[in-house]
Amino acid sequence: MGAGWTALMEVVGFIWPPRCWLCGAGTEGLGRRDPWCAEHRLTGRSGDATCVRCAAELPPGMGPRSMCAGCRRRAPAFARVAAPLAYRDPAARAAILAFKHGGRRDLCAPLARALGAGLSEGPSPFNLLVPVPSHPSRILARGYDPPALLAAELELAGMGQRASVLRRVRATPPQGSPGAPARRGNVRGAFRSVARLGGEAVWLVDDVVASGATADACARTLREAGAGRVEVLALARA
Repeated sequence: MGAGWTALMEVVGFIWPPRCWLCGAGTEGLGRRDPWCAEHRLTGRSGDATCVRCAAELPPGMGPRSMCAGCRRRAPAFARVAAPLAYRDPAARAAILAFKHGGRRDLCAPLARALGAGLSEGPSPFNLLVPVPSHPSRILARGYDPPALLAAELELAGMGQRASVLRRVRATPPQGSPGAPARRGNVRGAFRSVARLGGEAVWLVDDVVASGATADACARTLREAGAGRVEVLALARA
């Protein structure tokens, strides 16, 4: 390939210049592999101190290796949350919401790429990618299951083997919606495992971690099914 391939890509770029994944604006000079316009360019989380367990932002003055009050009161079943994007960043939030609620399943690949890039510190010790399951009624209404699509993309990137071993056996209102029970009670008993896990290390894949109650319920179900270490891999921590 070499020079010939480079020349071909230059011609392709001239005829079909890269466009922003989200809004379609031109991205000249901003890259072709992950084209986002200047307004919607994804950036990582800021240097704010976050809880070493659930990745929630910590109050000012707490050290970077501290644990939040909630995790100290009741340790979650997962070991930690890895969430490379900042949900409060307007660009990240717009892309995530378009993927999660706006029918933009085409955003899965670039978002999964950003998710994987945030974990490029070294080889992953996790061999299973288990998506947080949606209830069939919600999948039918949306037309797809965002965590399952993310897990599939991460599997293609070589980050582990996708294993849909969790089922949501009870429909629950969205966490924090009007009329929904307290977050932990809202998801109690909502999940079950359809397989035994012989000490496997698991990435629990989700789009956004809000309170952490859903991730905790899923992780507890996985641990009860024999999983070893469970860590949560999400686009962002709200």
